[in-house]
Amino acid sequence: MNSQIQTTDPSDIFLYEIIEDYKYAESAEEQSFIFKQFCHSLWQNNNKRRLYTKAIRFQVKKDLLSTETGRIFNAWSEIEYKSVKSRCASTDSLSLLHQKINNLYTKYFDREVILHPDYMELLRTPKRLYFDWVRGQEMTPDEAETFIHNAMSKAHLLKEQYQKQKIELSFTDYTQLIEHFLSKAFQNAKLIDERECSLTGNLDFVCEDNLYIRYFCKYLDHEMKQWQRSFYGVKGHKPLGRCCECGALYEKKAKDYAGRCCPYCKKIKAREQTRLRVQKYREKQKCNAG
Repeated sequence: MNSQIQTTDPSDIFLYEIIEDYKYAESAEEQSFIFKQFCHSLWQNNNKRRLYTKAIRFQVKKDLLSTETGRIFNAWSEIEYKSVKSRCASTDSLSLLHQKINNLYTKYFDREVILHPDYMELLRTPKRLYFDWVRGQEMTPDEAETFIHNAMSKAHLLKEQYQKQKIELSFTDYTQLIEHFLSKAFQNAKLIDERECSLTGNLDFVCEDNLYIRYFCKYLDHEMKQWQRSFYGVKGHKPLGRCCECGALYEKKAKDYAGRCCPYCKKIKAREQTRLRVQKYREKQKCNAG
């Protein structure tokens, strides 16, 4: 077994060196050892995933706090929401790859973190309306309260909808899934000199490492999408839709339209509609008999 692999921490060498050692390994056992060392260093990386609370804030002018409209805006001058770091300052390979893994968990699994633009825009409604009012837009207290209440109600429903679209999976189980994807990525990776690219001869070690970082990130994206399809039982490459009831993915038919339900929820809704029709019919029959 390569002595360098035994004594060198993968976090201290470049990603392309790890791939080279893996590809040039003399046995499956040696490849397994290299991969396990890589995963160990990856999960020990300092770029941990941490949730924190952010807030949309604004300050109502003191002379406006005595007005009813001002007091309404002041009640909504701080709206909190959960967030997570989506970028890292470190530029080493493991930190960048770990950040990609963190971001994928946020996108597919973390129901606490909802940062979709349309949802965030609704949360900013009180702040936007306040500054419109300060700039001279006429707005009664009732209008301000109604606008804000409607926006917050829509935000609540939208958050629930996006939460349904995420799959329940613990971060511990997620790391095992990622290791499975990374194992496949190692097996399918090509050495730099095997790539059909005219520029490879001029690449330095930094560019080579960046190529592998992009490769792993794209591979994880692809594998996660395929896993998501498998989770929902969606086959092939047909266009997909999101169920408006449960958030599951389903294959869209030619006649489908936005907001359509998945087959399971469609059956439930059909049964409920049938039950209501039968109930209405029986009530009508009772009235006619009486």
